[in-house]
Amino acid sequence: MRNKKIYYLLFVPIFIFSLIFVSCNSPQTTTTGVETTATTLEETINNEPIAKIGFNEEELIKNKEVTFYSKSTDADNDILTYEWALPDETISTEETVKYVFKNFGEFEISLKVSDGKSESRDSIKVNIENIAPTFEIDYKNSDLIKNKEVLFKVVANDPENGNLIYEWLLPDGTTSNQDSFLYIFKEFGEYEISLTIEDEELLINEKFIVNINNKAPIASIYLSGNINCETGDTIHLSATDSLDPEGDELIFKWEFPDGSTSNKTEIDYTVTEVGIQSIKLEVSDGELNDSTNVGIDAKISEEYFKKSCQNVKYGELLRNPDECFFKPIHVKGKIVQFLNNTQFHFNITKGSYGFWDDRAWLVLNNPPEENIIEDDIVEVWGFGGGNEEYETVMGATKTIPLIFAEYVEIIQKAD
Repeated sequence: MRNKKIYYLLFVPIFIFSLIFVSCNSPQTTTTGVETTATTLEETINNEPIAKIGFNEEELIKNKEVTFYSKSTDADNDILTYEWALPDETISTEETVKYVFKNFGEFEISLKVSDGKSESRDSIKVNIENIAPTFEIDYKNSDLIKNKEVLFKVVANDPENGNLIYEWLLPDGTTSNQDSFLYIFKEFGEYEISLTIEDEELLINEKFIVNINNKAPIASIYLSGNINCETGDTIHLSATDSLDPEGDELIFKWEFPDGSTSNKTEIDYTVTEVGIQSIKLEVSDGELNDSTNVGIDAKISEEYFKKSCQNVKYGELLRNPDECFFKPIHVKGKIVQFLNNTQFHFNITKGSYGFWDDRAWLVLNNPPEENIIEDDIVEVWGFGGGNEEYETVMGATKTIPLIFAEYVEIIQKAD
């Protein structure tokens, strides 16, 4: 009997507790008028975030800063927290981290993200590999001349900013460990130069060919004097400014307007031709040559012109007008008729007892300062102009020589 009481006492509390629990977790009903509303407590479900690491593969270079950033997402748009685990065992809680790999090899980066209720992880492995340096060999083709120093230089770029080691192998067997050097090619020909670059792990070798060919000399004329000159003037010409790139001895050849030549380095030339003309200089190193010209504009001088004029007689002028046309001539005569300030008739043959005969037509190209009048005796230097017709006082037509005077002097004035 006593045992039954104990069992009863234990059962009652358990029963009561069960009733209370069921009551609390059963749907509750409230009634307003006819309607009854049931409210159900729905359970809220959390979506886990998805961790994702982003980076630029081109930045994966030793000793260069690499940016790792979160590409993580959360469907609930919850605020996320971040925890990066980096290869040097440092931890970062930023959304973006920067890291410098100081060695080559494979490294692991991990990211843990949390929305406060759940978390997600992502990890990646990256390879930091040695990238070969790039370089250019710089020199001037214009400097590739025998017996002249040529500067060779390498412009290199190492992505890892490592210490580069250079070794040049030169045509004569010598070497250089500098990034630049000077070299002299003493003969014409084709030469090979080799460059090896080491960046502590990789070796890069490049060979290139240079050709040393004979360069043509450069002709140059120095003229001492005025390019606007007169016949009879002497001008000094020099070829000393001409040069040969290799320093070879040069051969000179001058060609002048009068057809003469000279092989001298310097020469004095007397101008004999009238007008614009060219003096040519050619220089040669025995294989290649070059030439240049200098122009002069020579006007005939009074002295030179007078010396070039030939004495002619009336019969020669009248009989051979074509041969005498534009031929420098010299005559004397007496003015017998004034036509105008620049044209006269004058007799050019002096006879007995001081009489002058044989009429010619005189045209003054450069009238003298002093006026010419009838009965003046003049000396003329000029050109034959062919024959000219005129009408005499008696109405007859007569042909006489025509003379164009460049210079006229009155040698005896009329009384």
